[in-house]
Amino acid sequence: MPGAAWLGSGAARRAWIAAGVAAALLLVALLLPQAARRLFGPDVSGLPTLHLPAPGKALSSVSYREVTSDDLLSACASPRRRPIAVMVSNDPAARPASGLSAACLIYEVPIEAALPRLMAVYGDALPALVGPVRSVRPAFLELAAEFDGVLAHAGQSLEALNFIRDRRYPVVNEFWTPLPFHRTRERKMPHNLYVAPLKVARWMADHHVDAATRQPAPAVTEAPQGEPASIIRIEHPPGYGTTFTFADGAYRRFVQDAETTDAAGGEVRASTVIVQSVRWRGWRRGKTDVSAVSVIGKGAALIFTGRRVVEAQWEKARDRAPTRFTTATGAPLRLSSGPIWVVLARSETKVQWK
Repeated sequence: MPGAAWLGSGAARRAWIAAGVAAALLLVALLLPQAARRLFGPDVSGLPTLHLPAPGKALSSVSYREVTSDDLLSACASPRRRPIAVMVSNDPAARPASGLSAACLIYEVPIEAALPRLMAVYGDALPALVGPVRSVRPAFLELAAEFDGVLAHAGQSLEALNFIRDRRYPVVNEFWTPLPFHRTRERKMPHNLYVAPLKVARWMADHHVDAATRQPAPAVTEAPQGEPASIIRIEHPPGYGTTFTFADGAYRRFVQDAETTDAAGGEVRASTVIVQSVRWRGWRRGKTDVSAVSVIGKGAALIFTGRRVVEAQWEKARDRAPTRFTTATGAPLRLSSGPIWVVLARSETKVQWK
């Protein structure tokens, strides 16, 4: 048979064996990478090296952009959703508050009797609880509108209610939306109301108001050039006098010589302190004390950053425009990376530093 003769010849046999070996080697070459992947996983030798933060350093604390006085939202690391702001009591009976150590921005604004109240702002990193939660005034809404933040509060003044209704501004009011809030038995009313920011974020998603609407605009900044400022003293009404002391790369806050702490844990630190001079008015409406703070306009400011103080000017054109803090040359200032504490002080407020 021709086929048998071909297989039986010596040259043909050697050619056939060589072809078989080649085919076997080809099959092995095709199957070996697949088997190796099953045994050892994919080959990652060609991928770039991934550098992670040191153990114990939270990813949420990593700064993703330069912090600039031109837009204070730059202190909040690349928010994927709209920032959440919370009205926080600064009353002596409410101290220590919870959740301040996680805030990227904290505003301190005088209300009735010129007593300062706080508004804490959060980017991507949300604490479990924030509070005690208090009512809101128009100035806080105008500041929250800068970064289009959703504001959590418990009640409001008549002027603030008109602001919310006229502008259809998104808020989470404990009187209207109680689910994210709860009261504790450890403190007496009204200093026992707390809010869960994660529940606020869930409410925002359910009502389709969670998507981030803007990001900080890049700016050409100046490095801080000013005299040293390790201690800042800000005159407030009795029981509210505030001191900031620079230590370990940031400012620690003291009220009446007691350090500001976070009841939920964590250190309350400010990389930058801004004292913004504003016009404050207070009057009586029947039996009710009423106040107003002018945050739209322009005025003087002091910026404490990098352990130095820089004289500056502030300007805010309208409620949704950012407050721009600039130097004498008109340029924004490069701020130390980290949280910012903004003190809106009456124009007659005495501020000292050394």
